[in-house]
Amino acid sequence: KEWIQPREYSSSKDSSVLRIATYNILADQNARRDGEKSSNSLMQQTEAFMIKTHRMPMIVAELLAYDADLICLQEVDQSVYRELLEPTLQACNYQGYFGAKKSKGTLEGCALFWSLRAFEEITDKESMQTLCISNLFPKDGIIATEEKEAEVVDTTHKDWTKVYQDVATLLGEHDELNKIVHRKLGQVVQVATLRLKNDPSSKILVANTHLFFHPFASHIRVLQALMICHHLHEIQHKQQQQYPTMLCGDLNAHTTSGPIELLHTRGKLAPPSNTFERTWRHLHAFVWDVPTTEANQAVPGNIHIDFDTLLDPDSDKGKVQPLPLELPGKRWQLAYNEMPEFTHCIEKFQGTLDHILLQSTNERWWNPIDSAPMPARGMITKYGFMPNAHMPSDHVSIVCDVELKNNEQDNT
Repeated sequence: KEWIQPREYSSSKDSSVLRIATYNILADQNARRDGEKSSNSLMQQTEAFMIKTHRMPMIVAELLAYDADLICLQEVDQSVYRELLEPTLQACNYQGYFGAKKSKGTLEGCALFWSLRAFEEITDKESMQTLCISNLFPKDGIIATEEKEAEVVDTTHKDWTKVYQDVATLLGEHDELNKIVHRKLGQVVQVATLRLKNDPSSKILVANTHLFFHPFASHIRVLQALMICHHLHEIQHKQQQQYPTMLCGDLNAHTTSGPIELLHTRGKLAPPSNTFERTWRHLHAFVWDVPTTEANQAVPGNIHIDFDTLLDPDSDKGKVQPLPLELPGKRWQLAYNEMPEFTHCIEKFQGTLDHILLQSTNERWWNPIDSAPMPARGMITKYGFMPNAHMPSDHVSIVCDVELKNNEQDNT
């Protein structure tokens, strides 16, 4: 299938075919950091292709060629959004907005755009949220008032209330984890409520995010993903309406990780499971701002792995135990027929970290149709790794077509 040909737009209220793109476009400050640390001789010898004035026009040209209805971007420099992405995409009949990360010293974030050929223009700013994920976590162990409990009208909401209580209990008992998720992390999630052009009475929810990156923080990522899903549920519960939903972005979660097992593969993360053990392995060893001592030269702002705790089989005795999790409601499905082999390809890591996940309702359901071909590993490695002179980011874009159908059609 040619993915860069002009598209026809559906006018049927019974179904809508949408093209979705998600892309970590590699923020300029991160490109410089990766280039400085890389031992890739090709990258060191040809630094010109790392410059954003070379990379960003290539990325914009790729996005415009796909003609997507929804574009979810991560690692977007504020200046690139303001000076290039926003004016270019507005001129091409897109609406969108930027959500800056809240991390100190970070000048990048997420950007979400939607085509005004497929969706109604948004005039209500409440329909375009940017939320710091840290603010979605329970605070101070207070998670539900009597008034909130009185609002519980369905089993799914009761299940979500219990999950939220369990997370509140975990944070209340684990001071270091509580400190990290509330005071150290600045990841954001954009949530937009969009009306389909061919059926303005039908809304969808779109979430775009970039989860915490650290390889020893899978337990934090699974909690971040869970709190995003809880927030999406709360939106629908408060409006007493279910919406078809999609979650896009760089989840920093490979295909057998805790977040993917919880959201998609099994709908739960509980023992006995190797993934459960791997996800929570660093619960007590992952610490931030370790005091400087003669034995430990960590400085404030550093992430530290306490290997004494990690390697001692008895270190967890008497401590907070890992939290088994079960996702209330429907599991998320892939927006494509099979997982990509990889979406991130650098010298020290190749794997799938970027995802487009869909959640249907009883009234409307998602049907994946097709996805753009992904590059073969050999196509990349012959140029070294990513980014390179021909590939402007260290991630590959994911582009797919999905159909949103109503419940009168066969969902088998």
